[in-house]
Amino acid sequence: MKLILALFDRQRIGLTLIGLAAIVLALALLAPRDPTLRDASPVVYLHGALVWAAILAFSAAGVVGLVGLVWGYEVLHAWSGALARTGFLFWVIYLPFSMWASKVTWNGIPLGDPRFRTAFQILVLA
Repeated sequence: MKLILALFDRQRIGLTLIGLAAIVLALALLAPRDPTLRDASPVVYLHGALVWAAILAFSAAGVVGLVGLVWGYEVLHAWSGALARTGFLFWVIYLPFSMWASKVTWNGIPLGDPRFRTAFQILVLA
């Protein structure tokens, strides 16, 4: 238990995040290849995981913020802000992965596509 608490200590959180990123990258590289995507599979897997993590973090921030607003718990406002910043971080990381996934799967980056425009609009709003 002390080890888990030590991993989330303010002094070690950077190392924890780097370690978790290395684990996620290793899992994506070792995951079975999709027959259609072949070598692009890890990029597409990471792209999907990042967008879902961002969406879930933004959603959780909204729900926690609403609950904090209704019941007036200050700690929930802090959690809501932290979840929103986490969602923003995932979204910022997701955008280049999205472009990379488009490049390796579709042979181009369709910047006029509504999905890309929406992704950049969400980035600006966040």
